[in-house]
Amino acid sequence: MERRNRCRLRHSRQGAFAADVIDPAELDLMAQLARFVRQSRWADFTGAAFTAESPSHVTVYRLPAEPTT
Repeated sequence: MERRNRCRLRHSRQGAFAADVIDPAELDLMAQLARFVRQSRWADFTGAAFTAESPSHVTVYRLPAEPTT
């Protein structure tokens, strides 16, 4: 079995939870379905560039601003 990227999801108001063996594309889809927008992605916490060969990733999502009426 090929090992895919691990990720740790954090939400500042709701605590934290971890998800093992999740592909960055799957994570992006889940975020998109929850109306989040990907802001950035790195290979690690030092800010190294994320590539297809990266063994891990740090991804930051944000909620878009609500339109004012």
